[in-house]
Amino acid sequence: MMVKDILIVVTFLTRIPIKINFVFGEEELGRTSRYFPLVGFLIGMLVALILYLFSGIHVQLASALAILTGILLTGGLHLDGLMDTTDGIFSARSRERMLEIMKDSRVGAHGVTGAVIILLLKFVLYQMVVDAHGIFWIVPMAFVFSRWIMVYTILYFPGARSEGLGQIYKKFQRRSDFPIATGLTLLPLVIFQDWFTLVPIVVSLGMVWLCCRSIQKALGGLTGDVYGAMAELSEVLFILSYLVLQAVT
Repeated sequence: MMVKDILIVVTFLTRIPIKINFVFGEEELGRTSRYFPLVGFLIGMLVALILYLFSGIHVQLASALAILTGILLTGGLHLDGLMDTTDGIFSARSRERMLEIMKDSRVGAHGVTGAVIILLLKFVLYQMVVDAHGIFWIVPMAFVFSRWIMVYTILYFPGARSEGLGQIYKKFQRRSDFPIATGLTLLPLVIFQDWFTLVPIVVSLGMVWLCCRSIQKALGGLTGDVYGAMAELSEVLFILSYLVLQAVT
């Protein structure tokens, strides 16, 4: 059952070509959030590998290719959510109109601006990670943390719509889903005894919580686009917090 759930998560959250010989529905999908951090680890290690392999040629090339790898592996799913969210939130319209804008497949100026800012931050931060010699720790942990953030926001913030991705996970969640996702997120810290990483995790979580509270007030809850936006934002916040805190301690 665990292997099946992991395969479902990988096929849902990534574009990694995996052949599965079974059909799954909403219930099977809704019971897999506990394994989001594992998928984050898989994506993060592949991104870190590209960053490492090409950093010997040129660090800026490595950073650009690492960003491209992350987008290709996810199909731009979370980046699309970020663009839709920024389009809606920064439109300064009514709640109903914001939600309509977020469902629109077209991308507006705010969405493009949000995507450019996130990608620029990643471009710079990945280069800083190379300089800090933390490629195979900071990058994978950023992806693990960002997928854990998705579990947190889905399960512990209300949905803005009565239907949608978040509602599927809320409907079929098990009591052990969040504790298991949290355990998988913290497991690398326990194995490698790297307790310093707890600090950027807590700092980043606090900033994500504030952001989600603001969005909840604006929309009445969160949507699938917001979950994707929080994945992108929390990845950047974690790396930034880690590097800043490491520099001042």
